[in-house]
Amino acid sequence: MKKVLCFILTLCTAAAVVSCGKSKSSDSKSVPETTASTAASTGSDDVFTNDGYTEKIMEKIKDMQVSDEPFEFKEHGELVVPEKDEKDAELGSYYESADGVKLYYEKNDHPRDMILTLEKYFTSYAEGDYTQYSRCVFPGYIDEMEAFLQKDYGYGMKKSFATQCSNLASNVSGDFKVTRIKLEKTENLADDAVEKFFASLDKTFNKDYYSEVKKNCDKLHYVTFYVIAENSNGEEVSLITGYDIVFAEKDGRFYTFG
Repeated sequence: MKKVLCFILTLCTAAAVVSCGKSKSSDSKSVPETTASTAASTGSDDVFTNDGYTEKIMEKIKDMQVSDEPFEFKEHGELVVPEKDEKDAELGSYYESADGVKLYYEKNDHPRDMILTLEKYFTSYAEGDYTQYSRCVFPGYIDEMEAFLQKDYGYGMKKSFATQCSNLASNVSGDFKVTRIKLEKTENLADDAVEKFFASLDKTFNKDYYSEVKKNCDKLHYVTFYVIAENSNGEEVSLITGYDIVFAEKDGRFYTFG
């Protein structure tokens, strides 16, 4: 079992990422480890708190709208092979996106637009951009989750998004910038792994959401990912380490769930 990205549980527990299994075990030097902090100085006169950060994001996104506009991704750079004496050489070769994020992936394993969608997904949290976030998730997901949250918790997706921004920011004690993303094949993938990934959503939406998604997409992809971010002090730290995620591919676009 591995950690699985279950943002549906996030909405109910106010945690940024919830483990649905054991931590990924790997000998690869994918990303450096770091210890998350929940409240610490951001390097300014302010002290980071989850509630305060959530309020800041809520104010920022109050007028932002949901959009299904497709991304027009720019081609990333050529493969960069670091010299052995470079500080990040152990992380391996990478491509640099148009926005300067280092992308670690194998073109034969993962489509380019999959990792670029993941980049947009996490930069939406880093920048507090609800509209960009909405362009990354599967069509209809926001409506389903909005109805569930309003019924059971009395708030909507904007509050959920702001809370997730805050919880991710707590890992680096304040504002952050995504600097590196890695995708890799999931090891020892069970035949029913994708179905299990959707189990919590089936229960939340009180229907066979998994079958609905399968019917309305071209392919489902199950992958493992890592995200590194730069904190307000200019230090790179692990934001997400070795979690699994499902992408739905539809008409050439890639979508997440969460």
